[in-house]
Amino acid sequence: MAHLKTKTTVARKVAIKKRPDQPPSFCDFANVTAGTFGIKLSFGSILSATEDSMEVEEYTHIGMTAEHALALYNLLGKHLEAYRELVGPIHLVLAEDDSEERPAKA
Repeated sequence: MAHLKTKTTVARKVAIKKRPDQPPSFCDFANVTAGTFGIKLSFGSILSATEDSMEVEEYTHIGMTAEHALALYNLLGKHLEAYRELVGPIHLVLAEDDSEERPAKA
């Protein structure tokens, strides 16, 4: 069971149940859209890519409040930092005119 800390720092037990009809997914494409009322994350897989185009199959969208998005951002940052400490630097190839590899800043 995972533990969740609320704003009042009270830890609670959270039971996580997985849907039996949901197979594991791999994502190599993500898109973020921000609006007045929240953030939408879209995930998918790249089917094909050339120098000037890409075909992507999006398979899920997740909407959340800005507060939940910030909590997710902080959580991902902590996990990426732990990964870097264990494995080493993460190299990211940036799009457009900055195509050289360099360590990603989370």
